[in-house]
Amino acid sequence: MKIIIVLLSIILFLGTSCSSAPQTADEINTNTNMPPADYCQDILILDKIKTGTIDQCLVINIDGDTLDEIALVENNKITVFSYNLKNQEWQKLWESNYNLESQITLVKGDLNNDHQEELLINQYKGASGATLEYILYAWKDGQIWAIPFPKAHEDFSKYLEGNETDASYFDAKIEGVYLVETFQTYGPDDPHCCPSGRSVSVYYEMTEDGDIRETNVISEAIDSQY
Repeated sequence: MKIIIVLLSIILFLGTSCSSAPQTADEINTNTNMPPADYCQDILILDKIKTGTIDQCLVINIDGDTLDEIALVENNKITVFSYNLKNQEWQKLWESNYNLESQITLVKGDLNNDHQEELLINQYKGASGATLEYILYAWKDGQIWAIPFPKAHEDFSKYLEGNETDASYFDAKIEGVYLVETFQTYGPDDPHCCPSGRSVSVYYEMTEDGDIRETNVISEAIDSQY
């Protein structure tokens, strides 16, 4: 953690050495050095020189203020840093309280257009790259919280049709204001590697209260060679 703070501090110094840091929140939008759009690129470049432990970096505005936050994945642990304008330093805003034993990807999106971006964490496992789990985080009551809701992959049975027996190979992404979970269904004789039924996309939306609810289901036949 100390190494990450050092990296952030080095980049901050390099970014502000040629121009003074903004003193008020109103100056943020006109100062490209605090933080610049390529902040994550700089972090990853410096990390390769220093330790090589940071896997991903994402610029995200999760709390809806005028300053972006930085989400980092290091050794399968996720940490979000915010910039303290008064002290002109990066501070840890949140970190996952568990180590994720799988490949992780970070996705952001504003599901309810409230200018507070949600953070979608996909966990992948195995050579197939199939999703193991996904978690949606949002800003609420001054903190980052995981949003609980019924997910399609937790009970595929209600989405099966005809002689379909099961489903697998699901993925989650953000499309505009929708969270979309997509999976494929198995026919009665399909091997585990090769579902031949349908590709099913379940669409979720965020309510004004910050809850997630299913809003639509779209499916199409799988173009399979098996």
